[in-house]
Amino acid sequence: MSELAARPAVKTPSEIRPSGLAGLLDLFPDIETLSLDCFDTLVWRHAVTPQDVFHDAVQRPAFRACGVSYLDRVTAERAARDLRRVRAGEGEISLEDIYRSLPQRPDDERIRQLAEDELAAEMRFCFAHPSAVELLRRARQRAIPVTIVSDMYLGQERLERLLAHVLPADAAAAIGRVVCSSDHGVAKACGLFERVYPRDASVRRTILHVGDNRLADFEAASKAGLRSVLLVQDAAPEQQRHRARAMALPMLDAGVRSARPLTDPYRAANSAIAGAADPDGSDLGGAAFGPSLHAFARWLADERRELLRTRRRVKLLFLLRDGHLPYLAHQALEATPDCHPVRISRQTAYAASFRSLADIDGYLARFGTSRRFDVMARQLLLPRKVARKLVGESNAASDPLEHFCRSVRSPHVSSFVLRESARFRERMRRYLERQTGVQPGDTVVFVDLGYLGTAQRLLQPFFEEDLGVELQGRYLVFLGSPSPDCKGMIDSSWCDERTVGTLFTYAPLLDKLCSAPGGSVEDYTEDGEAVLAPEVIDAEQQGRIERVHARCVEFVRGAESFFAGCARPVETRWLRDAALAELARLVYFPRFEELQVISGFRDDLNLGAADVFQMFDAEAGLSGLRARGINFMEQGRSMRLLYPAELRVAGLELSLTLFAGHRFGLDIPISGWSYRSEALTLLVLRGTDSAQETVQAQATHDGYFSALLPLGSGAFHVGIVLGLSYSWVQVERMEVVPLGELMGETESAHSRDIRSSALLDGIRDHGQGLWECSHEASLVMIPGGVATAAGPHACRFVFRPIARRAQG
Repeated sequence: MSELAARPAVKTPSEIRPSGLAGLLDLFPDIETLSLDCFDTLVWRHAVTPQDVFHDAVQRPAFRACGVSYLDRVTAERAARDLRRVRAGEGEISLEDIYRSLPQRPDDERIRQLAEDELAAEMRFCFAHPSAVELLRRARQRAIPVTIVSDMYLGQERLERLLAHVLPADAAAAIGRVVCSSDHGVAKACGLFERVYPRDASVRRTILHVGDNRLADFEAASKAGLRSVLLVQDAAPEQQRHRARAMALPMLDAGVRSARPLTDPYRAANSAIAGAADPDGSDLGGAAFGPSLHAFARWLADERRELLRTRRRVKLLFLLRDGHLPYLAHQALEATPDCHPVRISRQTAYAASFRSLADIDGYLARFGTSRRFDVMARQLLLPRKVARKLVGESNAASDPLEHFCRSVRSPHVSSFVLRESARFRERMRRYLERQTGVQPGDTVVFVDLGYLGTAQRLLQPFFEEDLGVELQGRYLVFLGSPSPDCKGMIDSSWCDERTVGTLFTYAPLLDKLCSAPGGSVEDYTEDGEAVLAPEVIDAEQQGRIERVHARCVEFVRGAESFFAGCARPVETRWLRDAALAELARLVYFPRFEELQVISGFRDDLNLGAADVFQMFDAEAGLSGLRARGINFMEQGRSMRLLYPAELRVAGLELSLTLFAGHRFGLDIPISGWSYRSEALTLLVLRGTDSAQETVQAQATHDGYFSALLPLGSGAFHVGIVLGLSYSWVQVERMEVVPLGELMGETESAHSRDIRSSALLDGIRDHGQGLWECSHEASLVMIPGGVATAAGPHACRFVFRPIARRAQG
């Protein structure tokens, strides 16, 4: 129940949420007639806007035969309204008026066919909100007559057919009259209520009108003397999500709003789910993450039923850690037998995968270039003493990678790896038998978030040859080529690979929000128990994740109950589209409150290393933008996992740029970001020689400019003559970088701040980087030799002008 519906009956509300509609009559015990708006009050659309339905209509036979496009339909309605205003001073029109304004000039029979097709399209996407249906039932029980009053071009007869299509018979029986503005030539805001209801003021005070439009429903009804309540469909946070989803999905899928409508079925579902509000106001587990998990659980249940048509027994194995929340969502939706959470990680999958020298070679080829020989040695199951010796010798060799690979491939070491891997598989077999009861002849389905099906690929021979079972995979997002035994709810069978890759790039956020408590599995005991690595995530972060899980499970149950109550089935494609849109929104366009929840999150990457990465750092992101523009994002040990969050803090335009960059493969160099630049005069000193040079500082972010100054190998000094152009500047960074690392994936790891070594001449430092230049010759000198490492270096100087020096 909404907050408004929970008020004492003596205080009648002026606004109400959809979840409170069923109890509305209890708040107005003295009304004698119930007046309801139709669309977005009683009848909702899974399409985002009324115009979205036209994308479906134009695919239907009459529209195709007549050659009517989406733009034709939209333009014709606008033209018909303009013509009506010229002729009658009012803008209410009929569907026939619209079709007569089409450039194709259809005859009466074709107009009838077009109208039938458009009504069929409306019927496909429309449904009656369950709370409003219950309101109708309660009105009928109390013998309160119901009138539907709609600003709509369909006309009474078609609207009655639509209502009969979407409403249960007992609820439809409560409606005594249907009024359409197009039949009267006047809208609600222009006097329709005065024509529909008796003029007696005392009678009008016994009529309650409910609708979602403040002007047409709430204010117009009140002006006409009726009592009125405004239906508020979405709270402000959901409106923000709604707009962001509508922004993301057409960019991800070109078919949306061209070949088919933009749909958002979870918007209505969220309006009806009266869950406990998050104290932080984010509803991260509910409205934000819930739709994707509900859609995945629905899809997974359908996939399981399809497999059971041809298989004797199907077991769903949810791979922990990341499969934990999908498991909870599936159990909330459809608690079925033979569904088991299992501790299988990429680390244990690799450990069990070495059956031949070719498998070892494949592993070395995959991870060798990382040069993380210590981690690779552990993954290859080498004893600590052997691993230390091999790693030490490899690091000391002239070609460390060649030495490491040659040593591992030697007969002595490789045979040891193969023996230990066989023993590891035997321990894994005991674990699986104990945890799942797997038997020969079973079909086992790995369930996980995705993304490449690595565990399935590595363990396929073990499951099929050693255990005698068929192994399949079902994933939320699958980046590879889908096949009957390995697919994703979101995969390239229906959207292109770049769309899938756009989500995959920042998958750690999804992984962390879905993860089970405890460390990643490293091994199994001889009697089949999972051996977990130490937990690297603190209890406070895990507590926040568990609250997300609890709210998500609540949302899954509520959404399923809502769709069941709609009487009209929701199409799987709509749920899948909504999941794709919401995942993209959450990653690239998160709300401020959602970022607050994940602020400070850290994650390990579950590959046997002890590395822990920060999810995002808003201040570091801003500093990176000021220094390097949008190209500041790095990989390697210095990376952060969710750069879109940092960009969203800095500005929506940056989030959109990153989103478009991944979606369409755009390459935007810093020089292409802006035409703005600042010329800096340099004074270069070498011994008794001096020279003057000019470099261009490129505009980056927040009014800052970034200049790269050549320092060579330290044989000369470089002065920046700031006083020539500025009286005040603010310096963000002044750091030395090896030339080979400039604009690279690990630049920050090789950069060193040199402000303490710089010499200020005619410049006063006021703190926080604020420098005052006292005269035109004021400069900051970078002494030769500030770069302690060998080789050529550059200085990155990041500043913004605060006050320019007056010229003349």
